[in-house]
Amino acid sequence: MKGTVLRYQDMNESKRTNSPPVHTTRLSIVGMSCGACVRHVTKALNGVTGVVHIDVDLAKNEAVVVHLLGRVDEAGLIAAISETGYQAGVLASRVGHDELVSEPAPARRSTGCCCG
Repeated sequence: MKGTVLRYQDMNESKRTNSPPVHTTRLSIVGMSCGACVRHVTKALNGVTGVVHIDVDLAKNEAVVVHLLGRVDEAGLIAAISETGYQAGVLASRVGHDELVSEPAPARRSTGCCCG
């Protein structure tokens, strides 16, 4: 095997011409207390156009969402979570590979779990 042959010659070329920037947003989520809550939040965020990846952490009551900024912004993510009955706020945000910039966390208040 002398070398690697690429199926498409332009695979290694950057194609940023029409792509919206990738944005990572860390959200505080109030009201989650079980795995079902995590599934509800994950399902709500997965249904948002422009969401690329989601990591919901029950222990931290947070979600890290990678999304296309031209398709959905932080307000859209928060609205999707709110529709499931949870409260959310932006903790940090970054574009591309920059560091997450911390912002003040919203006041936390217990709203109860989806399972009662």
